Amino acid sequence: MQHQQAVQEKQGVDVRLSKLLARYPDFIEWERVDLISTTPLRSQMHGLQAGGRTVGMLDVTLESIGQSLVLTLTPPAQGQDHPLLYWPTPLGTTALAALQLNPTAAAGSAAAALLRSLTPADLHMVRAACAAMADSLPADLPERPTWVQRLATLRQQLAQLPRVWRYDTVQLKLEQVHHDSEHLWFALGNPSYGARSWPSFEFRLSAANIKPGQFPHLPKLEFPQATASQPQFENWFEESQDHHGPKFELRFDTKSVAMDIGLWRALIPND
Repeated sequence: MQHQQAVQEKQGVDVRLSKLLARYPDFIEWERVDLISTTPLRSQMHGLQAGGRTVGMLDVTLESIGQSLVLTLTPPAQGQDHPLLYWPTPLGTTALAALQLNPTAAAGSAAAALLRSLTPADLHMVRAACAAMADSLPADLPERPTWVQRLATLRQQLAQLPRVWRYDTVQLKLEQVHHDSEHLWFALGNPSYGARSWPSFEFRLSAANIKPGQFPHLPKLEFPQATASQPQFENWFEESQDHHGPKFELRFDTKSVAMDIGLWRALIPND
């Protein structure tokens, strides 16, 4: 009975916390921040909370490389929890390497690709680390105002990265095969594109007129009616329906290299 009561109390706290985070999305908290060095500036953040997540320890270094401010994340020691949902690894290896985040990296560079690979939650956590690092600098630190300004600049640059499609998780929700059609149903967790974000985003890669042993030439992208209050598109409408319910779909023909332009024109540019 005590366990059941504790579960109910936790659910109530979770609801209040969700409302708090919705009202103050930039709210952050931490247990402590240890200043490791000043040349370059390096801090270790313990118990950093941001966006509903808590990381045990995040090791961050700030330095100027050329004309750019670069934030370096040191990988966790063996046995420690990963501070990021997704930590990119060099091609052909599973070993974690330090991540150098340069918001002013040239388009098409490896540094720009690294920034594109960050999940929304990880990008939020990195920006929170900049704020925690700046707020925790000792008052008597030489050039403290300069470091605080640099961290503020870096945090702003990370918030103004070029728009790319990001998501925390991806799940294959359903694989369905009928005699004349088939689809893969994907569910993305916490996706974002620029300033737009969704709790979840679902779509199906579908095909009609299938034949055994051949990939069909009539693929479709299907966007089912959102179960949440926030639709996938600003201009989503019920274009068709199947046994799963209403959907908006975009159709293609790979034989004639054609697509249904009329439906694309129904979408606004952001969509």
